[in-house]
Amino acid sequence: MRVYKVVYVGRSLVSAAAPSAGEVEYRLGKTTTPPQKCGPLAAFKTLADACDFALTDDDVHYDDGHYRVFEAEAQTSLEDKVYCPGRFGWQGEHMREIETLPPGTILCNWIRLLRRVA
Repeated sequence: MRVYKVVYVGRSLVSAAAPSAGEVEYRLGKTTTPPQKCGPLAAFKTLADACDFALTDDDVHYDDGHYRVFEAEAQTSLEDKVYCPGRFGWQGEHMREIETLPPGTILCNWIRLLRRVA
């Protein structure tokens, strides 16, 4: 399935808004899966949803030149929650229901970045 992924572009490509324990590194053309005891991965159904998130989310500041949107191929997940052990180094499990994620979010078992689109 075709999806759109917002990533932070620095020394590497990493998930834009994941807790540090769930931060995921992406490589162009390579299949990426969630870290152990985390997941599934989150992406967007449309380019418009991804760009809206990148432009308006409090945690993501697209205009600083570091956040970009990539077109990607993905395998969708049947999960309806995102799990991560600990948030920003805190103890315990962190979980978010799909309904609390940004509009247009789709959960994925794996994501493969294809090309930068925004």
